[in-house]
Amino acid sequence: MTPIVKLVFGVEYDKTRLTEFAAALSYAERQNVEFGGFQEFVENAEGGLKGLVAEERKARRPDKQPEDKVEAGKSVLRAASSIPLAHLPTNQEFALVLTRRNADGVHEVVELVSDGAMLDRAIRRAAH
Repeated sequence: MTPIVKLVFGVEYDKTRLTEFAAALSYAERQNVEFGGFQEFVENAEGGLKGLVAEERKARRPDKQPEDKVEAGKSVLRAASSIPLAHLPTNQEFALVLTRRNADGVHEVVELVSDGAMLDRAIRRAAH
């Protein structure tokens, strides 16, 4: 699909984006998306374009089972002790925390997320 994408966007277009677009088109073809249905396919895909790229990469390597890091992380956090908000190990003005709903149905903090870029994205989304 790369030659098709290069025809549309030009050979000087960002190589990473060209590769992503080509992978998404390949996945759409693999899924038998009807002519004219690609936009809706991307819009309805879990994770959008990036999700389609990930699915195409998985489809190309069927013998390699991806480690489910999300499920592994959930297992760890289910067993983690809760952290009182007053005891969060940060002195920053803003913090991003992960909560878990306990048996009483109340959310409690289980982890301070120390990813600065993720915090910035969360702030931008919250302040929209």
